Amino acid sequence: MKIQNKLNFRFTGIFALILTVFCIIIWWLSKQFIENEFYNNLENRAYITATVYLEADEISEERLEDYKVRFLKSLSQEAVHIYDTLGTAAFIASNEAPVLNDSQILKVVEDGSIAFKRGKRQFFGLFYKDNQGDFIIVTSAIDVNGINARNNLQLILILGFAIAMVITFLAGRIFAREAMKPIKRIVQEVDVIHVESLYKRLGESDGKDEISELAQTFNNLLDRLENAFAIQKTFIAHASHELRTPITGISGEIEFALMKERPAEDYKAALISVQEEIEKLFQLTESILDLAKASFDMSKIHFQEFRLDDILLSAREVVGNAYPERKIFINFENVKEASSLSLFGNPQLLTVAFRNIIVNAVKFSPETSKVKIMINQLQEGIEIVVEDFGSGIAPADLSKIFIMFFRADNTRIVHGHGIGLAVTQKIISLHNGKIDVQSEIGKGTTVSIYLPFSK
Repeated sequence: MKIQNKLNFRFTGIFALILTVFCIIIWWLSKQFIENEFYNNLENRAYITATVYLEADEISEERLEDYKVRFLKSLSQEAVHIYDTLGTAAFIASNEAPVLNDSQILKVVEDGSIAFKRGKRQFFGLFYKDNQGDFIIVTSAIDVNGINARNNLQLILILGFAIAMVITFLAGRIFAREAMKPIKRIVQEVDVIHVESLYKRLGESDGKDEISELAQTFNNLLDRLENAFAIQKTFIAHASHELRTPITGISGEIEFALMKERPAEDYKAALISVQEEIEKLFQLTESILDLAKASFDMSKIHFQEFRLDDILLSAREVVGNAYPERKIFINFENVKEASSLSLFGNPQLLTVAFRNIIVNAVKFSPETSKVKIMINQLQEGIEIVVEDFGSGIAPADLSKIFIMFFRADNTRIVHGHGIGLAVTQKIISLHNGKIDVQSEIGKGTTVSIYLPFSK
């Protein structure tokens, strides 16, 4: 069922429930009011009856009949009964069974009056004290006018309810259709957006209502998709170029070696060149795999408790094996508590991140210089500062260093692919951390990484 129809039916159903309760309350209150009003009339008739019959010994028979005609026959099917406290009929001869049972007689004597209903007939009993004794006067009648009034009110409420529901249903359709118009417009706009037209954006996003919030959310999603597709295109273009270069070198060396018979030294040189190109290809493949891992959804990455010092020592060992002549120092003097080095995250990914930072610091520094790694314990986390004394990064290039395959002009003489920092940034971001790079040409580069204690 369409949302438009759901809105209409729910709106109509809620209104029907409210209107039903309202009609029931009106009908019940009207019924109570009409019955109470008629009980008041019966009470008045009871007092008139007491006056007439209990003063009958002082009134002539003709005048008594006149009172009975004038005062006791004005209500529909009115009947009057007078009993003593034992339930015996008095003054009015009646062969009928008493209208009050023993418990009702007792209640009248105790409370002074009683009002009840049997079928359509309403009764009112009055306890009256006279110089001739104590009596119970019971007046009863059928409230024909009240019954007719209730029936008319019931008919009016039913007809009014039916008419109100029809109007509500029709108005609800109009309301639901108008409410869904912005949604339909958004659906139509989204339907025409394809890979080739990710630059398009939805309207209705400049307001403050929920529809504008939905449109803005779609636009934000389109921004991310457009950016992701742009990055993907750039990645494919650069990756294909980077992969083609070592493959072309390998193919060229093999082709050159097979052109004619050559001395063993030439074949050895060709194989060494091929080995170097394969190593470059291997490094590029590893970097791409690391980037893929760092781009995973956080829910798919296993986090666990680990020791930061173990990660740094492991990363230093890997880099030290590749560059045995370089000096890499790790300083833990600013760590006040050893327990603060226990963090929560993915140790494999963080090893890759720190390895990339340390490798860059080593590669872009003179062979005689050293790399310093300082560990600082902060209030809510740990700061890792990697400092080198290399050529530095130009201010114009500093804002681009986290872009995949970007390489500054003064680093092109050093072998690399421009993926390491992009991988590192993604890994640190997955751990809710921050990375900052400060550099000055000719003096070196300082990379600061912050990792929080909390999970």
